[in-house]
Amino acid sequence: MPQRCMIVRTAWLFGDHGANFVKTMLKLGRERGSLKVVNDQTGSPTYARHLAIAIKELAEKRLDQPGVYHMTNSGQCTWYDFAAEIFTLSGVDIDLQPTTTAEFGAPAPRPAFSVLANTRAPEIRLPHWRDGLIECLAALGEIKADRF
Repeated sequence: MPQRCMIVRTAWLFGDHGANFVKTMLKLGRERGSLKVVNDQTGSPTYARHLAIAIKELAEKRLDQPGVYHMTNSGQCTWYDFAAEIFTLSGVDIDLQPTTTAEFGAPAPRPAFSVLANTRAPEIRLPHWRDGLIECLAALGEIKADRF
C-alpha cells in the first residue's frame, strides 16, 4: 500500500517557547547598545501558534490530498526589518544598523529570498507576520501597548 502523507514546509519560525530570533534579539537588544542585522535576506517570519492552527486546518480539509504544502505567515520582510519591529513593539532602545550577509559572515549560506508561496491550499491563510509578532511578544510579556 502506498504511503500518503503531508509535508508542511515553513520558514523563519518563531514562538514564545524555545530558542528563536525574537528571543535572541530581545536578549541582545538589552545587552548591547548597538546591533547589526542582515538586511539583504527576505522571508516571511512565521509564528509557531499560527502555523499549528494552519496545520490542523490543513489536516481537517485536505487529509485525502497528500503532498508538500508551504505555510508561512503572510507578508515579507528582511531580518533587519523584523528586528526593528521587535525592538519597536517591545520598547527596547538600541542603535540598530543594517548589514549585508557577506559583512555578517554567516557560517552557512542563506538564500537572499526565501518567501514561500502557499499555492496548494490557498483557502488556509495565516495572519500577517506582524500580527504573529505582536501575539508572541504579548505571550512573552514583552509588548508595549503604546507601541502599535
